[in-house]
Amino acid sequence: MTHAHAKVSASFASQLGYTDNLLKTSDKISTMQQSLQAQLNMVHQWRQLNSNCGLSVSGTRYQASQNDNIANNHFHCVLSYQPSSQHTMSLNAGYNNADETRGSGISKNAPNNIDQPDQYTNQNLNLTYLYQTSPLQGFRFSSSIKLTDKNYQSARSLALQNNRQQNKLDLIVGYQSRKNTYWFTHYGISNSRFNEAEHRNNNVNTLALGLAWQATAITGFKAELGQQNKVNDDHLNKNASNKSEYWSISATWAPKTYSVFTLNSRSYYQSSVLTDSNTQQNQTLSLDWRHSWNNRLDSQVGMSYQKYDQDSQDNRIEKLKSFNMSVAYTLNNRIKTKLSWQLQNNQDNLRQYSFRQQQIFLTFNLAWQT
Repeated sequence: MTHAHAKVSASFASQLGYTDNLLKTSDKISTMQQSLQAQLNMVHQWRQLNSNCGLSVSGTRYQASQNDNIANNHFHCVLSYQPSSQHTMSLNAGYNNADETRGSGISKNAPNNIDQPDQYTNQNLNLTYLYQTSPLQGFRFSSSIKLTDKNYQSARSLALQNNRQQNKLDLIVGYQSRKNTYWFTHYGISNSRFNEAEHRNNNVNTLALGLAWQATAITGFKAELGQQNKVNDDHLNKNASNKSEYWSISATWAPKTYSVFTLNSRSYYQSSVLTDSNTQQNQTLSLDWRHSWNNRLDSQVGMSYQKYDQDSQDNRIEKLKSFNMSVAYTLNNRIKTKLSWQLQNNQDNLRQYSFRQQQIFLTFNLAWQT
């Protein structure tokens, strides 16, 4: 082990912002906000073993609502081992201790029911393995095991019913051709368990066929199409089962190396934060354009559409439209500034969670690296 293979980096970010609807409600709270974030990261390489570990600490203060101030402490570590070109293994571990902004997460339906943000911890562990007969052509097999444990510190009923453990397994088998085309089959199992609300336990099984094609280092696409089978262990309808379409599409097109368009779309099940709904089906569509005008000036423009269909008796459906843009200027290798804007418009068919929010931020970032 030598110091020549180790790199340490640190960064400090300061952000000044404004939001016209902090809690995302019809009764708007407009406020200025200030955020500070410090990060420390170390990357190390020893033979075939690579590690990337980091720690970040951040805090946000809201001028017009001091009770909504939040803090976020995060740690992560990634270990990867590649004994040969055929085998690659990685272990990704993370821990998060954070405040959940009122008006989001479990308080998004009724932020006024609490007078300060909910605090939670989130632990995750992800183990992956990849086998390929050759990087250019041949058989490929990959597996991923992900464990997540999220717990709220609050003792109120809504928080207790959202303390959960999730175990997820994904298996992908495919064939890579010399024409940069990859055909594959994806099978996934997701198991969610709620310690304080066993009737919300659910399982989601995924089976899909996929195709990936890479024309250049930037331009390419990946698509999966299949079906998901959801099973709820609820007390009213034991082992109630539902089936739904599943897709995952991503495409990147670069007419120039300095101008990149990205399209993403997904349809999938996930556990809901609402106590009257075990799961929800999400359908998302997003388009993003990133352009480098010169070595210092970069811009980004994006838009997205998200539909949330709750698995509940009232058939609640939400539709969220988002627009965002940003301009970033790099002064030198250590100093960067960014101006960003975001608009969100959410429509709820039951008129319980309709809102419009506009935000603008100015960020200064200072980075250092050995």
